[in-house]
Amino acid sequence: MSGNSDTEPAENVENTKEETEKRIREIREKDRLTKLFTQSNGKIIAALLTSPHDMSATGLSEASGVNRTTVYEKKDVLLDLDVIEQTRTEGQSPMYDIADTDVAEAVADVYAKLY
Repeated sequence: MSGNSDTEPAENVENTKEETEKRIREIREKDRLTKLFTQSNGKIIAALLTSPHDMSATGLSEASGVNRTTVYEKKDVLLDLDVIEQTRTEGQSPMYDIADTDVAEAVADVYAKLY
């Protein structure tokens, strides 16, 4: 037996832990993609990209054709993914626009190439 036999299992455990953490990160990234690329999200993003101004959830619903309840649900996902941002509040209505982030810029680039 070599003197390293006591450390080999610990190294294997550490490698397994690192591999598991890497896999979890990969799954989370895929989950973020599936959250982003839904039909409703696409319609909401398109409405904001083609609008000259920010919009409320009601305005987004009207412009995108997405049910207002769904817009409220999806806007939280899009906020979390840094695709849209709240720009201001008009009365009691939060207003939203495309975020000034790398993620939003990439989404806008894809949209421009498709349309």
